[in-house]
Amino acid sequence: MPMPAGRPTPLVVLTVKEGNALKRWARRHKSAPALARRARIVLACAAGQSNAAIAVAAGVTRQTVGRWRRRFIGQRLGGLQDAPRPGAPRRITDAQAARVVRLLSAGAPGARPPSTRSVARRCRLSQTAVSRIWRAWRAQKIEKSVAFSVMNSSRAGVPSRVLATARRMAGTISSGSVTRSPHPPRARAKSA
Repeated sequence: MPMPAGRPTPLVVLTVKEGNALKRWARRHKSAPALARRARIVLACAAGQSNAAIAVAAGVTRQTVGRWRRRFIGQRLGGLQDAPRPGAPRRITDAQAARVVRLLSAGAPGARPPSTRSVARRCRLSQTAVSRIWRAWRAQKIEKSVAFSVMNSSRAGVPSRVLATARRMAGTISSGSVTRSPHPPRARAKSA
C-alpha cells in the first residue's frame, strides 16, 4: 500500500464535554457565525474527514481547516474563540460612562438638561466623548422604550446594553481627538 503524500494530518480526539460544547457552538448561526463555522470544522475533523473534504463542505480553504485543526489540538476549546483585536485600548471606563449618563439625565422634568460641555468639564472628558456617550444612551433608550415597557437597570440606572455601546463608542476617543473608528470609511459614488 503506498504512503500518502504530504504531512500526516494530526488526529482530533474530543472529550464528551468538548463535543457537547462544539455541537452547541455549531448551532449558533446568528450570534457567532465565525465560532459556529470553526466548531463545525473541528467536529468534522474529529469525525475523521480529510482537510480537503471539510474545506469543500464548509466553503473555506484547506489551509483554514488545517489552522483550526492545529489551533484546537494545541489550545482546545479556548483556541477557537476570537483573539483580541489590535488597536488602542479603551480610555473611558464604565464608571465614567455611567457618570456621564447620570449627570446628563439628572434634573427636574421640564428643566433644561446640562450641556455636554459642562458635563465634560465635571467628568474631565472631552466634549466629543460625552456627546458620543449621550447619543448612544439616547438611541438605546429610545430603542428600549419602543421594544419594552420597562427598562432593566443594571448599574446606576444605566442599562448594560447602553454601557456596552457607550464603551464601544468611547473606545474611539482619546482625550478629545478621534484615534480610530470601529467602522471603515464609506466609499463615495463616483459622479459621471
